[in-house]
Amino acid sequence: MNIKQFLNEHKFLINNKITQLNKRTKISILSGIILCTILSTILITLSTPDVYQVLIAGKKSGYITDKSVINDTLKQIKKDYKNKNAQISVNTDKISCEPTDLDKKAVTPLTVKKLEKKILASDICTLKGWAINISGKTVAAVTSKKEAQTVLANVKNHFLTKDSNVIASNFKEKVMITQAAIHVSDLVKPDKAVLVLLSGEKKPESYTVKDGDTIWGIASENGTTVDELEKANPGFDPNQIKIGQQLNLYALKPYVTVQTRELVSSTEKIDFNTVYEESGSLYKGEIKIKTAGVYGSKMSLQKLQKKMERLLQQK
Repeated sequence: MNIKQFLNEHKFLINNKITQLNKRTKISILSGIILCTILSTILITLSTPDVYQVLIAGKKSGYITDKSVINDTLKQIKKDYKNKNAQISVNTDKISCEPTDLDKKAVTPLTVKKLEKKILASDICTLKGWAINISGKTVAAVTSKKEAQTVLANVKNHFLTKDSNVIASNFKEKVMITQAAIHVSDLVKPDKAVLVLLSGEKKPESYTVKDGDTIWGIASENGTTVDELEKANPGFDPNQIKIGQQLNLYALKPYVTVQTRELVSSTEKIDFNTVYEESGSLYKGEIKIKTAGVYGSKMSLQKLQKKMERLLQQK
């Protein structure tokens, strides 16, 4: 029997053996791939930290367990300000996260809402706002020009009396409204901006009277005078301070001085004229009233100029 005859007679058996070998090879290869995938997943899981430390402008700001929270927060910020018709810019290079060895159970991760609040409170977010400048210095910033104009109008109205007939009002200082890139953390509500302009440059400070304190000692210790303490504390009696009493250390000085010109009406009394006559029925030198006079009156208008609430001059 030659080789050709042998192969023909045993063809089925040979093909069956080859098929079995191919199946085993395929199974081995597939098993190897599955095993590698499982091992890779385990290694990635072991190498991926459970908790990340969030840094905003280099400052530690909390923890997250999923990096996607940062991207979700940035998208939410842009969406919120788009709804306000404002375009915000966030310096994303100032936001980063670092892996930690902490366990998830050991921390309270930041939510999108909490992380958004922290980002907006930092100085990495800016938008085009409107600054109120007093004598070249920015003292408050709001989101729109209309809000800035409302703030200045309300500051003026603060010094107007209810029944006053104001014909003109202005600020003594140079007041300007300018558009500028403003840090979101520096923006304030219009009501707060009014208080800032009225309060002045310094923040209110207080002092609590202690045992053994004297009014002169308090003034000296805090770099002020007794007169200034009295101005800062209306109704305060420097001769009767009490332990635990709260004292303002200075009088608040507004950033602006409001000057108004008002039209004021008044009634003036006019002296009357009396007509006298001599009569033959009287003694020599005596006279009698022929026509008795009556007090008259007239209305007059005056322009009154005021500085804040204090009368300056009357014209």
